[in-house]
Amino acid sequence: MKDPTLEEMQEFSDRLNELINNEKYVEARKMLSEEFEIYPEEYFLVSMLSKVSLLLHEYPEALSYSKEAVRLCDTDFLVIFNYAWALVSNKKYREALKWCDKINSTQARVIAMDSEGARWARALKYDASYLTAVCHFHIGEKEKAVKELYFLLKKKLFKGCCPHFKKEEIEKTIEEFKEKM
Repeated sequence: MKDPTLEEMQEFSDRLNELINNEKYVEARKMLSEEFEIYPEEYFLVSMLSKVSLLLHEYPEALSYSKEAVRLCDTDFLVIFNYAWALVSNKKYREALKWCDKINSTQARVIAMDSEGARWARALKYDASYLTAVCHFHIGEKEKAVKELYFLLKKKLFKGCCPHFKKEEIEKTIEEFKEKM
């Protein structure tokens, strides 16, 4: 099987992003699964299958895909993030904290050089911080978690920086956490 051209890879990526942005997760999963059949060692595909499974609330499947993606490449920040998210979704908070820390302890510029650029890196760090706060809450560090979420709300995100966890979801999480304290 011949490798896809850069143009074909960009078209695939654009189509995938369009499906995910339009919440057509089942179609995105089908598209990813078909590519994964052709390229089973491509960690990006497995990691994105994890993300789509998370968006479909299929948490055990997401964790399974994420484990495979980490096995294939444990240095890619998207793979690390999707694994941490899958761990949180499967209530494995302490393990998720370790993976979130890999993102949180890395400067955005380092992540940017290794990935999709500065805006993407900032959004990824923002999302990892959200997951970190969720983990802290569930391991008993409730006040710390709420403080971290308030800190996230105060963070200025640059134009074009689009984290997965939006302001409204963070505010909702704060209220839910405060009710449980």
